[in-house]
Amino acid sequence: MYENQKKSRIGLWIALAVLLSALGYGTGMTLRAYRDVEIVELEGRSRISMSVYHTSESRGSVLSATEIYERIAPACVSIRTELTSTNVFGQVSTSPVTGTGFLTDPSGYIFTNYHVIEDALTNGLPFTVTLYDGRSYPGTVIGGDERSDVALVKIEAENLPYCELGDFGEVSVGQKVYAVGNPLGELSWTMTQGIVSAMDREISISSSVSIIMFQIDAAINSGNSGGPVVNDRGQVVGIASAKYKASDVEGLGFAIPTDDARKVIDDVLTYGYVRGRVMLGISVTAATRYGYEKGVYLTDVSGGSAAEAAGLKRGDVILTIGGTEINSFSDLQSAKRQWEPGDTVPVVFLRNGQTMTVSVTLREDQT
Repeated sequence: MYENQKKSRIGLWIALAVLLSALGYGTGMTLRAYRDVEIVELEGRSRISMSVYHTSESRGSVLSATEIYERIAPACVSIRTELTSTNVFGQVSTSPVTGTGFLTDPSGYIFTNYHVIEDALTNGLPFTVTLYDGRSYPGTVIGGDERSDVALVKIEAENLPYCELGDFGEVSVGQKVYAVGNPLGELSWTMTQGIVSAMDREISISSSVSIIMFQIDAAINSGNSGGPVVNDRGQVVGIASAKYKASDVEGLGFAIPTDDARKVIDDVLTYGYVRGRVMLGISVTAATRYGYEKGVYLTDVSGGSAAEAAGLKRGDVILTIGGTEINSFSDLQSAKRQWEPGDTVPVVFLRNGQTMTVSVTLREDQT
């Protein structure tokens, strides 16, 4: 995969506290679909997603904060994984990893963040889903995508309260929103309120993964990850994912638009990967490490990739792609979002001190 970079796209290499805990985010970027039986069950349906979530058919009426809480809180869940470790003295200790999720269907489907269940997946551990009424169930991961920080979880229960997903296209800066979750893993089913502070923030949640989110000032803390961000009509428009953490900073929270989450889940269940992403087939690091003033240095070019087909080689220094300057891994990731599989883009690069240009026809990333 691409070598990690240290520079954030939005000017601050934001020291994001991913709200699972201080354990942080994984470095792999592999899409996973875990329950083939679910995909087989749902094959042939025109909209596979309709079995795992419900969308609102109208904007609905504006609700009071109390009405929103009464509607949303019963459909929120706590997700808990117990991590066991052994120290150098052979002493065994257990620490909980907690997050939030919300039911999207009465048969037990739950949206959450990928990083909330990542430790359970990585270590092969069970995790527990606790409902608002106190009942607990073992959870199963149906599918997820680390690069989007979205996952779908299932519990075996019926007739459950659930949230309806709203239209993120109707969200605008200044609009009132509410966040429901389990801050600190202890203050369960807490609701906070605020406004949408900004749109289209590219947030680096690790040195190799960045996501387009919207910014809110409703208080969210460790344990809120995966919880719903709700509009004033009680419809979920975002999934709380991260916050800016610093001693002199308040009110900087970030959420994944539900429209993006829906696409991810649809694609994972239907195709096994998220469609529309482009792949160049290169691994890069900052060219300044090799004495260049700008650009990214190609540390590897994958065999059979679009980059190899265009003639790019290890040791080349890419300066621009499609007219966009590329000086970091983050720049590269941002630029790739501008294109679709099948697009042909010019790549300007240095080789042996000479500036050269090739055309690269982009391919779809099916990983």
